Amino acid sequence: MRSFGSSLVTDEQMVELIRLSCGTADAPGVAQAGGVGGVKVHAMLSRQDGVTESFVYEADNGVLVPASVGEGTLLRCVDTSDVNRVPALIVLAIDLVARRGYRNAYDLSLIEVGQVYQRLEDNARHLGLRVCAMGAVAGAASLHDTMTSPVLGVVIGVPEESKK
Repeated sequence: MRSFGSSLVTDEQMVELIRLSCGTADAPGVAQAGGVGGVKVHAMLSRQDGVTESFVYEADNGVLVPASVGEGTLLRCVDTSDVNRVPALIVLAIDLVARRGYRNAYDLSLIEVGQVYQRLEDNARHLGLRVCAMGAVAGAASLHDTMTSPVLGVVIGVPEESKK
């Protein structure tokens, strides 16, 4: 089981982590295989009062914007039972519309998602955070209204302080 400390991930930390890992529309952080658009990033942040808020990373401006109801549903497709708590969650997804008609589109998407995850892991360390990949995301069939297919769930948190 991955254990995270009690501190929350701030909005600023999350935006910086995603921006460093994914880049922006003008300066993508990863190769866009086949030139058919990058990975879509959906995020959830826990608040002090226990409420969670859902966001979508807007690569054009490098900011998090509130998620629509359909996009927020995407974040509930990740099984986080192996984690003691979920301070923040990212779901890396692909845009089905942008990928339509491309042979090997899913294979190219997996390459991109792998690149983003490697960068998330490296950049999280520099920001004092840790990540835990939760593997494949279930429930993709229920998300056709968003035309987004989830690929990988990543829990993000502040490391638990070591006990001396």
